[in-house]
Amino acid sequence: MLSDGDFQYIPYLFISMLANLDRYKIVLASNSPRRKELMTGLGVDYVVKTLPDVDESYPDTLQGEEIPLFIAREKAAAYQSMIGPEELLITADTIVWHEGKALGKPVGRQDAIEMLRSLSGKSHQVITGVCLTTREWQKCFAAVTDVRFAILDEDEIADMLIDNIYGILQGDEQGVEIEDESEEYEDMDLDGNEVAEEESFQDSIEDKYVVIGQKVNVHVKETNEPKTILVNYLPNSTKIPPLAKRLLGCRIGDEVLFQGKTYVIEGIQK
Repeated sequence: MLSDGDFQYIPYLFISMLANLDRYKIVLASNSPRRKELMTGLGVDYVVKTLPDVDESYPDTLQGEEIPLFIAREKAAAYQSMIGPEELLITADTIVWHEGKALGKPVGRQDAIEMLRSLSGKSHQVITGVCLTTREWQKCFAAVTDVRFAILDEDEIADMLIDNIYGILQGDEQGVEIEDESEEYEDMDLDGNEVAEEESFQDSIEDKYVVIGQKVNVHVKETNEPKTILVNYLPNSTKIPPLAKRLLGCRIGDEVLFQGKTYVIEGIQK
């Protein structure tokens, strides 16, 4: 374990573990923008290959770093029979460990708000488990980063959601920006075939969640009064009206409490 370490150190450990990196074809079993960024920063040639619906569950008895290590190993096991003779497979998983439990990926805006509230003013750990796997051997390790949040008020939490809305909805705690689809690596299936282009993540999010630039149809629950709220910045400003800010990340059917009224979301317009 890399205690009090940082995920940025993992690549250097990775290199030191391999006496002859050039002999391997590196396969990254992840579409994570952050992990692609780290690999690119190393100057390592690699390809991305992913399997759909790899099981990421784990036994309830596992604690802390045991969880991402278990999941990283399980991911590697799913690919094991498909690893080529000169391939090195990288699998990884990251969790947030807080007050004796792993925080899952937030489901929508309200869940993200509750998670940020629970982290406010407290320390937590970001733990990443990594497995390097070939046909002949496997090495697994974990990196632990201690993080302390400042005390966040409700406006700061809302601002964090605005700045990180896509990352939060992806479960990426860094709030990584959506990548340019013109990335130079190829996304392939395990047979080396290029994966057909699918609907972008941003498009799918805009169909399901409230994001900047949309109009939201709501009604006031207490009076049944219909309203249309424009979720956007004020003219010549970087500020968003308070109610619009509260709507960010919500879905149809969600209820938002604001100034004593309950706003029920009925529709989202692009």
